[in-house]
Order: sequence, then C-alpha cells, then structure tokens
Amino acid sequence: METTATNVANQAGRVTTNVLSTNSIMRFITNILDQPVKIVLIALLIITIIMLGGLFAEFLQRRYIRIKAAKVIDAIKKGENNPESIIKNSKMLEVQKNILLEITNHKQLSSQMKENLAVSLLENYNRVLNLRIRRSEIIIKLGPTFGLL
Repeated sequence: METTATNVANQAGRVTTNVLSTNSIMRFITNILDQPVKIVLIALLIITIIMLGGLFAEFLQRRYIRIKAAKVIDAIKKGENNPESIIKNSKMLEVQKNILLEITNHKQLSSQMKENLAVSLLENYNRVLNLRIRRSEIIIKLGPTFGLL
C-alpha cells in the first residue's frame, strides 16, 4: 500500500513539474515576443503619424489652392504668354503642373500622341495614389493584430 501511495505521489509530482515547465516555457516565449511586438507597434505608430501629416498637408494644399484647369487652358489658348510660364505661375498643385509641363514640353508630338502621353502620366500618378492606399490598408490590418499580441 505504501508503494502505491508513493507511486501516486511521485506521479503527481511529475505532473506538477511538467505543468510548471510548460508554464515557464510559455512565459519565456511570451517574453521573447514581447519586445519585437512593441517595436513593430511603435514603427506602425510612427508611419501612421507621418501618413497623417501628409494627408493634412495635402488637405491644406487642396483647400487653399483652388484653381480651375479651364482658366489655365484658356490662358494658354489666348497665347499671351509662353504656356510653360503660364503653368509655372498658376496656383495649381505641383503634380498637376508637372503633368502639364511634361505634355507641353513635347511640342513635336501630334495631338493623339499628347493625349496618350497625358493618359500615361495620369495612370502613373494613379499608381502612386494606389500605393499610398495600399500602405494604409496594410497598417489598418496589421495594427490590431500586433495590438492583440
């Protein structure tokens, strides 16, 4: 009877030791993952703040710089000044100015080729904007995941 009680006590001790070692292993893994998760969360926070700053700057730029493209086109059609100087002196967004300047710099192109160039430039700008949206979508998806870790 004594040996049976001793065996049961030994087995209970082994189970307790196994549970303790499992708990210590889990704590060890958690502690190892804790620092990288905090670093990733801080990096995501910094990226988000930078993106918000860019969004705010673009909002202010679009809010205060409102000009109709038709006015610029009419000024170019009148031919009073050089088209490049009209575009440079306009209050358009820099991206819009760059696209128009690129089109006007190629005077040797036919109207169809200029139209194709304009479409190509706008598609490139559209790709840039889609990249910005994709980055923010990734942050939106990863942020809560790392927050739960």
